[in-house]
Amino acid sequence: TSDKACPSGKFCEKKYLNNTCENCREGCTTCTDSRTCLQCAGGYFSSKGTCQSCSQNCKSCRDQDLCYACQNGAEMVDGLCAQPVQRMSGGSIAGIVAGLVLLVGLIGGAIAFAVARKRKAQRSVQGDLEVKKENIQLQVDDDSIWSKVSK
Repeated sequence: TSDKACPSGKFCEKKYLNNTCENCREGCTTCTDSRTCLQCAGGYFSSKGTCQSCSQNCKSCRDQDLCYACQNGAEMVDGLCAQPVQRMSGGSIAGIVAGLVLLVGLIGGAIAFAVARKRKAQRSVQGDLEVKKENIQLQVDDDSIWSKVSK
C-alpha cells in the first residue's frame, strides 16, 4: 500500500513484505507516522506535531486558552466557550408567584378557621358552666331550721 492509498486519519506503515494503513493519533486527520501529525481534526489544535484538545465546548482553537468558534449552543466569553444559563420565562415566574400566593392564602384560611372553631368551642363550654338565675331553685324547709335552732 502506498501513502496515497490510506484514507484520512491513517498513515502507511511500511513493513518488510507488505505495507498497512495504521491509525493516526486521536484528533489527527493527516499524519506521516504514529508520532507526527500534519493536520488536526475539529476541536483540536496542533502543538509540536501532535494534536491537543481544545477547551470544553470549543469547535476551533489556536491553543487551549483561545477559542475561535464554539460548538452548537455554546457562547463565546473572553476567548472561551460556555453553555448559556437557562433562564426561566416570565410565565413560569408568574405561575410560581401565583401558586405561592394561593398556598399562603390556604394556610391563612385554615389557621383562621381553626382559631374560630376553638373560640366557639370555648364559648360553648363556658356557657354550660355559668350559673344562671333561672337554673337556681331555693327551697326553704322551715321545720328543719327551727328544730335545729330550738335544740
